[in-house]
Amino acid sequence: LNPSSPDYLRHRARQRVYEFEKSSDIIDRLAKTMTVNYIPEQQRSEALNKQLEAFLSLRDQTANENHQTDFLGG
Repeated sequence: LNPSSPDYLRHRARQRVYEFEKSSDIIDRLAKTMTVNYIPEQQRSEALNKQLEAFLSLRDQTANENHQTDFLGG
């Protein structure tokens, strides 16, 4: 982070780094938890289902960010 950048830009950059690290943690936890074979939703633990939902929500966030970036021309 550039110390000469305005506070709001540094805050936004820190927030993006935090969100990236958080999403990386979700992927790491899923990699440790999931089996190779498919497990039906009813047979999975509630914790695993929540992790999967969080992981799949990343796809929606990425689509929204790409749309915003395209709209802004960046």
